[in-house]
Amino acid sequence: MTLRIEFSPQDLTKITISRTPDPLWETLLALHLVNAKATSVAFRRWCGATQLSGAAKQLLLLAPAQGYSPDFLTPAEGAAGLDAGLDAVLTTPRARLRTEMGKLGAGHRLGPWARDVADGRSPGHAEPVRRDPGIPPRRPGTPLVIHHFPSEQ
Repeated sequence: MTLRIEFSPQDLTKITISRTPDPLWETLLALHLVNAKATSVAFRRWCGATQLSGAAKQLLLLAPAQGYSPDFLTPAEGAAGLDAGLDAVLTTPRARLRTEMGKLGAGHRLGPWARDVADGRSPGHAEPVRRDPGIPPRRPGTPLVIHHFPSEQ
C-alpha cells in the first residue's frame, strides 16, 4: 500500500525546517538503519562498523527496521538538545508508556525488560547514555557522531 500525502499552498507556508538536527530523531533513524542491515551502499559500511553497547542493543528492539516505533522516543523537547530530549523521555507519563509499548509489542515479541519500560521503571538506562565514556564531550552545534572511513584504494 502506497501512502500519498498532498500539501496545499497554504500547508506549505506553515512548514518550518529546524536549524539543527534533533539528536533523538537522529538516534532513532540510525537505529532503524542498523536494524535494517542497510542495503544502501551509502550506509552499508557505516552499519557494518557500528558497535553497540549492551544498553544500546536494547534500544534496537524499540526501533524495528519496519513498522512502529514508540513516539515517546522522539519528544518535541529533543529539538532543544540531547539532555532536554532525554529528560522528556524519562518523564513520559506511564499511561503513554504503556500504550506505546503495548502497540510495539503487538507487532513483535519483546523481552521482560519491556514491562519495566512500560511501567516507567527503567530511568537508569538514560544515565549511562549521558555519561558513556565512548561519547566525547561536544560543543553545541557539532554532530553527535562523526565517523570517518578511509578513502577506497
